Formats: sequence, C-alpha cells, structure tokens
Amino acid sequence: MLQLCTYRHLTIVLSVLFIGCVTDDDTGSSHFQSVLDSESSQGVQYVVDTDLDGVTFRIRKTLAEKIGTVGVIEWSTNIDASIDNARIEFGTDDSYGAIAPVDLSSPGFRTLLLGLKGEREYHFRIVVESNGKEFTSRDETLVTGPVLNIPRPEVKMLQPEKSAGGYMVLSSYTGMSFTQNPMALIIDADGELVWWYNASSLMDSTKACMSYNGDYMAIVSSNNRGLNGSVEIVSLDHEDVRRFTQLKGASHDITPIPGNGFAYLEFIPDGDLLITHTCAKVMELNMDGSVREILDTALVWGSECHGNALRYSETEGLFTVSDYEHSEIAAFDRDGNVAWVTKNDGIWEYQHGHQLLSDSLLLFNNGSAFSETNRQSYVLEFEFTDDNGGLNEIWRYSVDGLGTPTLGDVQRLPNGNTLVSYSNKAIIHEVDPNGSLVRTLDLGQTAFGYVVWRSTLYGSPDDLKL
Repeated sequence: MLQLCTYRHLTIVLSVLFIGCVTDDDTGSSHFQSVLDSESSQGVQYVVDTDLDGVTFRIRKTLAEKIGTVGVIEWSTNIDASIDNARIEFGTDDSYGAIAPVDLSSPGFRTLLLGLKGEREYHFRIVVESNGKEFTSRDETLVTGPVLNIPRPEVKMLQPEKSAGGYMVLSSYTGMSFTQNPMALIIDADGELVWWYNASSLMDSTKACMSYNGDYMAIVSSNNRGLNGSVEIVSLDHEDVRRFTQLKGASHDITPIPGNGFAYLEFIPDGDLLITHTCAKVMELNMDGSVREILDTALVWGSECHGNALRYSETEGLFTVSDYEHSEIAAFDRDGNVAWVTKNDGIWEYQHGHQLLSDSLLLFNNGSAFSETNRQSYVLEFEFTDDNGGLNEIWRYSVDGLGTPTLGDVQRLPNGNTLVSYSNKAIIHEVDPNGSLVRTLDLGQTAFGYVVWRSTLYGSPDDLKL
C-alpha cells in the first residue's frame, strides 16, 4: 500500500505500510536529515516505522554504488542521544543469523551489510539498546545485485558437520580473464563470491587481508625485484581507495595490526637484480601512508636472506617472519626486539605461510626448491622445547603428489581444524585434528596468494587471536 508522509517539508512516497509517520515534532540525526533533504526518493528506499514503545526508526537502505553485494544502511531514531549500543541483524529470512555491529560515532549510523550473495533477497532489522531496554525496527528487505562473472570454485563438503564454515580472503596471483590486474576476493563457505576488488596499481598480488577493525582491505604485490611494489587499501564499499605506489619495495606479505594499521615486508634491491639474497625489512604502515621501520631482518640472518611471509599474533604480542634462504622463522615484538629464531636442523626446507599459536608453531613446508618433479608439500606443527626456538614436531598433514613450489599457507581454525592452501595449485583443504579431509575448494586456473580465514567479516581477524 502507498502512504504519503511529510518529513519536515519533504514529501516522500513509500511503498510500505507504516505503523507511524514522522512529524515535525520528531527529533533525529542531523546527518540523516541532510541525506533526506539532499536526495529525492527515486531509486533510494526509505522506511519509517514506530515500534510499540513509540521509538521511531528512519531507515535509508541501498546497495554500495560500486559493488552490489554490499548493503548500506543509514538510520536514525527519535532517541539517538540515549542509545548505548546498536546492531543490525540480517540474513536470507526473518530468522536473520548474522549481526553487523553499529559504530555509533559513524554519521547516520552508517553500517555495511557484508558477506551477501549476489541477486538474493535479504532481511534485516535494527536493534538498539537504550537505558537497559531494547527497541527493534520491523523486518525490512534488500535485494543484492549481480556478482562478478568469474568461475565459481568447486566445493566438496566431505564432513559438513565438522566444517568451520566462515569466509576466505585471498587474492588472485595475477590478472584474471577480464583484467590484467590482480583481484582481492572474499569467498563464503559455499564457495560463492561475496566481495571483490580490482587492484589496479598492482602487477600481481600475494596477499589480501582485512584491517584490524574490518573496515578496509589491503592488497600487496609479490614484487620479486623490489622495484615495482605497491600497496592498495580500499574500504569494503569501494568508496575510499588509497594507492601507496610510493612503496616500491613492498613485497610478499602484509598483516593487520591492532590500531587499524598494517605491517608489510619491504625489499631494497641492490640495482636491477632479483632480490633472492636481499634481506627484507619489516615496516609499519599507517592509514595515511606514513611508515616506520620495525626490524631489518639482516640483523637476524646477515646479508643473504629472503623474507617471504609476515604474520602477527595479538595473543603473544609478536610478529613472525619467514626466511626462505635459511628455512627459519624469527619472532620479534613491535619494537623490533627479537624473541627467538627457530632451530631447524634440517627438519624442513623452504617454508612460506605460518602461524604462531599460544603453545605451538604451524608452518607450510614447500619442499625441494622450485621443482615440480615429485614435489610434495607438508604442513608441520611444532611445540617449543625451550625459549630460544627449539622445536619438536607434534603434527603433520600432507597429500601424496600435492605441493606448491611458492607461497602456500596454513591457519588453525577456532574449532581445531586446519586450513591448508596450495597456492600454485589453486586448491584449499580444511582438515580435522586427525588429518581427515573436511572440505576441499578447487579454484581451477586461478592461482592465488596467501589465504586468511575469518569467522565473520566484522571486527578483528581470527588468526591474530589463537
């Protein structure tokens, strides 16, 4: 049913039946009022309703202009000043299932709905807490747009009851069929693409990861010559794009750190030579593009080294950096103080992705250097035998004949499973603690970089907290 409401001298036709209309006596967000005053209702969906306790919700619902699988909700109430907390519950029906936290400092309480599949109807409602009581808007719907036309990964769910589900954040190593630039991608538990971004300043990419608070995506190049590196950071609605092309040495890996910045590896080459023997520096990158050196890995390994992976453990308060030439991993704090260096003693060779856990170390062992002949990669888990990097193997996973000469990644999941990524083969395995396959993903010809698993696309990343 159509109903006509006058909103402070602005008349809007709404294709919904209101429980109540906003009058000149209602109060609300000045930012939201300016949005309504500056736009016509054509092409934009506005909703106004009043709950049983007399709280009026004014809601503007739309899709992000540059990516149709991101919902954008702006809203206000007549009790804005007394709101203590708020969230948006959403899902494919009115039982919802997902929660988007609301930043009360954001103008218009602007909130993104993330992880949405393409061309689907989603339900949502706003829940606010004020003075110990909850107030809820009525159920509303939003229909998403089409997804990027790329081949969908083949997903095989062998033990669905054991799967951690969640999302995988990754980047295509090189360009795809429609672009020469690498893509940052988010794939959901069903293998469906729910978010993407074309990193136009990068020639290739080995890592995409979300910021600590989940508002931004960062993408870094592999940059094996140390000459054409770059970092791109983009908001999840694609509206805020920051291309740090001045970071010519940025290479291989980037990781979020508390405070919403990032840390990345930087190579400074000696002339136009491959940087296989050039040690990396670990740099901190702020959102404004300013940088700070944390550690020069030459202080750990001398003049010949090749850093290829960088991770951060919030639980331990330590970075870990992988060196390819020495087949070792070093741990250090945010001031660059080295805590330990692994004692390998020939246990493995040529690792890349790894994860420091509260009581052990996981690593992806590539195997023999740059040879596909009889290659087999392993995931190894070690307990520490001392405070100086002494190790004892406690778990391993491998598949006969399956390996990747470069990249490769591993991540322990909150339910105890392990995610294993064979980058060059475009294959991902989820395995249980006994090494039994739970789920496989085959991305076909799309070789990818490192992979980050997340339980939700909101808030801090899971891999920093185990």
